[in-house]
Amino acid sequence: RATGGESRSNASERSRTRTHAMSITLEHRGKIPANASFGALSDFSGVSADSTDDRSAEEVTAAKEAVLEAEHAPFVQAILDGSLPTSVVVAAMGDAAEEVRDAALSVARAAVSGDAASGKSADLLAALASAVDGEAGVASATRGKDLARGAVVALYGHLAVTSLPADELAAREEALRRVLNALGSLGDDGCFVASRAAALLVDAVPEERILSMVNEFNTKALAAEGDANARRAAAASVAGLLKGLGGDSVNSTGVTSATTAALSNKKDADARAGALALYAHCCLTAGRPFEPSAVTLAPVVFTMRGDSNADVRHGAETAIAAVVKALPVTAMKLLAPALTAALEHKAWQSKVSALGVCGDLATRVPGYFMRTLPEIFPAFLETVFDTHPKVTAVAEAVMAPICRCVKNAEILGMLPLVMRAIRSPQSETEECLDRLMETTFVNSMDAPSLAVILPVIMRGLRERAMDIKKKAAVTCGNICALVDDVRDLTPFIPALEPELVKCEEHTHPDLRECASKAKESLLKGLGANGSENEKKAGADFVSAALERGKASLVGADALTISYAAALGGWVIEMAPLRMPPSILANDVKLELQALLAAPKGADASARDAWEEALVAAAQTAVLEYKGLDESALVSDEQKDYIVDLQGIILAFAGRVLLQRTNFSLERGKVYGIVGQNGTGKTTLLNRVAAKDIAGFPADVSVYYIQHEILSEKQETIVDFMVANVPEGVTKETVINTLKEVGFDDVKMAATIQSLSGGWRMKLAIARAMLWDAEVLLLDEPT
Repeated sequence: RATGGESRSNASERSRTRTHAMSITLEHRGKIPANASFGALSDFSGVSADSTDDRSAEEVTAAKEAVLEAEHAPFVQAILDGSLPTSVVVAAMGDAAEEVRDAALSVARAAVSGDAASGKSADLLAALASAVDGEAGVASATRGKDLARGAVVALYGHLAVTSLPADELAAREEALRRVLNALGSLGDDGCFVASRAAALLVDAVPEERILSMVNEFNTKALAAEGDANARRAAAASVAGLLKGLGGDSVNSTGVTSATTAALSNKKDADARAGALALYAHCCLTAGRPFEPSAVTLAPVVFTMRGDSNADVRHGAETAIAAVVKALPVTAMKLLAPALTAALEHKAWQSKVSALGVCGDLATRVPGYFMRTLPEIFPAFLETVFDTHPKVTAVAEAVMAPICRCVKNAEILGMLPLVMRAIRSPQSETEECLDRLMETTFVNSMDAPSLAVILPVIMRGLRERAMDIKKKAAVTCGNICALVDDVRDLTPFIPALEPELVKCEEHTHPDLRECASKAKESLLKGLGANGSENEKKAGADFVSAALERGKASLVGADALTISYAAALGGWVIEMAPLRMPPSILANDVKLELQALLAAPKGADASARDAWEEALVAAAQTAVLEYKGLDESALVSDEQKDYIVDLQGIILAFAGRVLLQRTNFSLERGKVYGIVGQNGTGKTTLLNRVAAKDIAGFPADVSVYYIQHEILSEKQETIVDFMVANVPEGVTKETVINTLKEVGFDDVKMAATIQSLSGGWRMKLAIARAMLWDAEVLLLDEPT
């Protein structure tokens, strides 16, 4: 019997791997037929969450809006007459799309709290209690049914909170216990929805009793031998109760420490499975107070997809999906250690799971996921050449979305060639290096872009042929020179420097010279004493600021403070350079407040001091990171920048012409570009005219005058201009504009051939004025 069970588990494991490799957190959506009227949902045809969805985003939005338009009275009547399971609103609660499910539960809550339920609250609560009790002990047949049942439990909890008087503690405690009992017959999906109802009812029970319940359920979750349902119900109960307790209860109750210990219990698979259930439900239900522990434990959780026990592997799958879904996008970079650990793990299941997460995040939140690339890309490259066919297949599938995360326009333009060089380094490396040397770079290189391109350079440095080594060394030096923030180079120095040192020892003098220059460019991020650049990371400033306010943050958990500093620092580093300090400080403050809540028993004075300490820490960290004083927080200076680009790069044919240059154009201003021949003045104007610089506003109109106007036609200047200006510009306007640049009646009656070079340039300027461009570019106009 055990052997047969393991075989079924393995088959299920293989099925789950195929299903979730690329979409571990994405919802499967069903199709809703087009319908002329959804007003009362009489013809609503939702599809269960068990079905594959081929609806477009517009169709999903239409389905959600249809649910939101549902009439309340029929739903209220369905509750009272016992036909709730067949209600279209309940069907929508089990829809494939999360936004449709959320809309259905929102409508249901509004219905039982609105006019349609006036005077019926007691009957509705009794009917819902009967519906919840009637399903107790019966497992959900499908995921869609499970989601719908969980939503009904959540609806019951909502009505109990809103309809039962605050002083009816016994009735409210009975409602809490009914919710907790219902969790025993729900799957993970249903529990994720229903357990939040428990949080709403926690205040009805004395805190010491709630703490006792937490301890009881925590023990059950970690000690339920072979009973996955009992583990799940206990874990969901713990998460719901912790959500209700709030504050630092995830740590003060011992749940986090118990989960940590059980995850490392190599001898007890049931304990590991229970810990994973606790982890998953705390991630999605307990809220952000659990986030520091969730991220800290993530490397262990991600590698447990390769556990020898099938229940543990399944629990890890659920836990990974939960943490990825629960984390705010600002915290995605902090998952990099977990992804790297799984990609480097010996078990193929761990690698496939991590690759699936990478592909999903790269598709959904590329701007945030790309910040993990410097850490995870080396491990990802190893999976491309893994010996297990499933690993290489998934790595190949996710390579494109992962590489497309980078924002350097020039690298994106040659991405197919870069990926070919990664897949087939022996045959494609030299061509890729040639392309890199020929490319005109006008955008800076950041750490994610470096992570994608440097493996190709590394391969070139390791080639035996001197010509390829030299190309790689030259390219390395040029690419490093394009880096805006020298700290972006730091992660790559340990791998690149030894290869460049070897090239410096080569017998060919040209290669030695190129390697020395490249090494100098690479090491510019280090101080004179060989230590890392003295400029601190944002997390250091937030940590120092929180340390100064520790007198007001008494009782704050050390792990939470450390994590809050890391996340706040990352928010600072991710912010646009010109973001006003007051706005950035507010963003940092919001992250700190979400993670560092004042103790539940603190009085008003202590809470005020706590909040003031967080505000001060956020402001201080931002000001010190940027090197500003407090006046920057109240500066009201507003400049009308039509173009405002920071740290642009201009490189052409292997030469860096501009490096880490700010390019800002204020409306109404006139600017001159001065430089010797060959320094890139015309190249810059060409790139601006083409808007071929990352971040250049697409809606800004640009007109470029490159040389004086030439024409072979025998026509007057006025006639020529009328034929070469935008439609709608009158002849009178043309004449007035020509007069503005110095043309008189005699000149306007002449032909273009009769004009000198200077007057032809004035004519070109007049034509540009008539196009009314927001940015006018002139190359050598005098």
